[in-house]
Amino acid sequence: MEKINVIGTCIHNIRMNEAVDTFVSYLNGKEFKMVFTPNPEIVMIARDNESYRKVINSGDLVVPDGIGLIHGTFFKKCKIKYRVPGFDLLTNVLYEIKDRNYKIYLLGGKPKIAEKAAQKIEKDFKTRCF
Repeated sequence: MEKINVIGTCIHNIRMNEAVDTFVSYLNGKEFKMVFTPNPEIVMIARDNESYRKVINSGDLVVPDGIGLIHGTFFKKCKIKYRVPGFDLLTNVLYEIKDRNYKIYLLGGKPKIAEKAAQKIEKDFKTRCF
């Protein structure tokens, strides 16, 4: 997968369907994988925080969640061509795996956001969340 360097943060330059297929292949595998969906704010934090940047750059799949990242690379030789919002990515993955017996672990967000998301996912997709 092609990666584009955006002020120190490496972002995969892939379409939504490729990101979904990659994500699902990770779920089918035995290894732990990390998927990040940085937006421009996260890239700016990573620019100034080396340890944060290292974590993002260690991700197995890092997709651009924000039109600002596409606009930010518009004048570069290597541009990010496709926006892959994290919400849309997860929704597409959940549709793809809805008939399988997968468990989802949600991490991050403001207090109670992950819990609310888990309740909605469990209701809409009949998938267990932790």
